Formats: sequence, C-alpha cells, structure tokens
Amino acid sequence: MGKSNSHSADQSWRKVKLPVRIAASAAFVLWLFVIVSGGFAWPSGLMQFSHWPWNQSWFMFYRSSGKHYFMQAKGTLADGSSAPPLIDRYFKFPAAFHSSRFNEVTRDDWHVRQMAAYLCRKYNREAPYAARMATISVWDTWWDDKRGVRRYESEIPAAEKQTWNYLTNEPCSKLEMEVPQ
Repeated sequence: MGKSNSHSADQSWRKVKLPVRIAASAAFVLWLFVIVSGGFAWPSGLMQFSHWPWNQSWFMFYRSSGKHYFMQAKGTLADGSSAPPLIDRYFKFPAAFHSSRFNEVTRDDWHVRQMAAYLCRKYNREAPYAARMATISVWDTWWDDKRGVRRYESEIPAAEKQTWNYLTNEPCSKLEMEVPQ
C-alpha cells in the first residue's frame, strides 16, 4: 500500500509559493493591528485612533444621556451677510428622529472643527469668488428628554433649552488650513 503521511497539512503550506505566504502573513499582521488598536481605542473614547470594525459601531450600542441635542451652523459671507442654510444643503440623510447625520457628530473640538472645515470647503467650492463664506459658527442646543415623548426643538420653551458654542465666527481660511482634506 501507499505511504501514510500525518503531516500533510503542514507540508501543503510549504508548497505554497513564497510571495503568497508573505502576502498572507502581511494581511494577518494588518488584521491583527486593526483589531488590537481599535479594540483599545474604542472603549477608551479615542475614536480617531480606532479602525474598522470598531469605528462603525455607533449604531449598534445605544446610550442615552437623557438629553436631546440639536447642532446648528451658520456661515457669514465676506460682505457680512448670512450664508444660506448649510445643514439642510449638505446633510440630507436622516439618522434619528428629526435629525440628520450632521447632528450625530461627536461633540468634541476635533470633530466639530473637521465638520466646520468640511462645510466651509463644500460651500466655497460651489460659490462664486465674491460670495465665498468667510466665517462659520457652530453651536449646540439641548434639552431634557421626557420619557416616551419626542419633542421638536420648536416645541420646547426657551427656559428649558441650554446652548453651547463650539465655534464663534471662526475664519474658514484658518479651518481649511488646520484640517486636512
């Protein structure tokens, strides 16, 4: 009868050509790096250092602060007049109740500056030179959620609302230089 070989799986790996083995090993090391680095960055709250699949999990793990937030932005043109509404123009995808994807931005300085730079770039690319946006302001309004009731911002009395300014008349040119594309 024939020879029996107990190490056939080990020997079959040796038959694979060296460039394929190097590519497979490199892919494994990259996969391991993404999982390990993202696995530490995500629970630490350092989402800018996380990689897929960790940075895609925003929709999976819901946590509520007991408040409803509404982020807004307003641009000012070079001549001092107000720019047309920016949010409805560039963020149309609904992400939550009466809220676009714009409103789902992480509320920290780095993310807000990135988003403001995006709005400046997007608007200024489409606008004629004389009507370019010079400054941008971004602020957040929030109010307490009432259990079982979803209320629009217009339904909330002014006494129940609070506001936080992230950027106030920040020059678009400065933001565009700070934040890479």
